[in-house]
Amino acid sequence: MAREMLGVVLVMGLLLAMVPNTMQSRLTGANLDRRGSAYIGLILSTAHDEQLLLDSGMFVPETSVKKAGRVFKVGTFKGIIDYGNAASISPSVKLADVAVLSEASFISAWTWEQYEGRSMEALNDLPSLKIGDYNVPEAGDNKLASLQFQKISKYTPKGSNKKTFWYYIDPEWLKIASQLKDITLESCINGRLCTKDVPSVKFGVKGSSSDSYVQNEAYGKSLNKELGVSTVDRKSAATVSTAVANGVKHIVFRGASNKPGTSSDNEIKALTSKNLFKVVSEFVELLANELPMLKYKYI
Repeated sequence: MAREMLGVVLVMGLLLAMVPNTMQSRLTGANLDRRGSAYIGLILSTAHDEQLLLDSGMFVPETSVKKAGRVFKVGTFKGIIDYGNAASISPSVKLADVAVLSEASFISAWTWEQYEGRSMEALNDLPSLKIGDYNVPEAGDNKLASLQFQKISKYTPKGSNKKTFWYYIDPEWLKIASQLKDITLESCINGRLCTKDVPSVKFGVKGSSSDSYVQNEAYGKSLNKELGVSTVDRKSAATVSTAVANGVKHIVFRGASNKPGTSSDNEIKALTSKNLFKVVSEFVELLANELPMLKYKYI
């Protein structure tokens, strides 16, 4: 079910299933609760994360609508929890740590500046990635010039499309998540492989997304230095920008499963996913306590 990059939407998300009769009559095979129910919505990154959810016993399938090979729950999204693994490009975010993003950006939004041309950096207050700074064996001039990061249109329910580079995570849900600071994470898996540092939950982390997964160590270092970005993935910014455009409450959790320039380790990934799922589960419980009038159901 899950697919990397696009992920799977398990339509849970503080969802009120209040669908007009005219729409219900068009959907065959649907058994919708007209009284309304509250749900928690999760967006998962990989099949492994999905399997952790299924194995946990917290996931109980219910009646749904199947169209064109996809499964849908009909209703109105009231909140989205996006979680999955990411690459860490910051020394402060260690392997198997769980990052709670405070903001996210599209780092693939840039233009290629001409060599010895006019710099656009002063015009949009965003830094440039100067290719020559990463020449080896030493920095110097480079005719590849530089990459100038760009702002993109930020849409809102009111139709506003102001330009922005950073998308901010919902402050109320971040405040709730701050209660997770003392949660104990695991540093070993299968009783033998242990991380060098004891994993922890990191708050106020700047995340980023691009069309392709960042594998280049120098590029990762430049993003961390110039933009203060700590994690890179392929979907967090898309989730946040969509939530903002629809006025939906949202939060993003990222497990640091690897670093650019290093080989991938499946056991580290498994440990990270386990810690990530623990943090998300605790957040769901906190959210339920903050909103006692809503009945939460896993679907």
